[in-house]
Amino acid sequence: MKLMFEKILPNENSSWRFYCYQDSEIEFNWHYHPEYEIALTLGSYGQRYVGDNIEDYGELDLALLGPHLPHTWSSSSKLDGQLQQVYVAQVPANWIENLVVSMPELENFKALLTMSKRGVKFSSNIAKKVAILFKKMQKENASQRFISLMQIM
Repeated sequence: MKLMFEKILPNENSSWRFYCYQDSEIEFNWHYHPEYEIALTLGSYGQRYVGDNIEDYGELDLALLGPHLPHTWSSSSKLDGQLQQVYVAQVPANWIENLVVSMPELENFKALLTMSKRGVKFSSNIAKKVAILFKKMQKENASQRFISLMQIM
């Protein structure tokens, strides 16, 4: 499969993109983009491809991916027919990097951004907490979503 560049367009009234999609399976879509990405996959079992790493993932998968890092998830349809959910926040690199530099409160976040250049997988405990915030974000306006994004970070 050929690596594709994905152009990310922010949501209306927002400087970053949030979306959730549901499907019976997650098709292999090997791509990259200049944004940081926080991806939460629910109700899905398959393989996560990040850079040169391939790992199986399960029911609750949360990852942070740095800019220009090739990635995709891939799964088959579930036997019970239930839909798989993927929540994604894509944040422009200069936006989050400038925020971290200008806010001393986010000093500890610098190391996480550095690690994300190769991809960071989070524990299921953290994924459960983030899932609550991502689900809430679906119903929020742009300002409320920004606050939820800061809570996730």
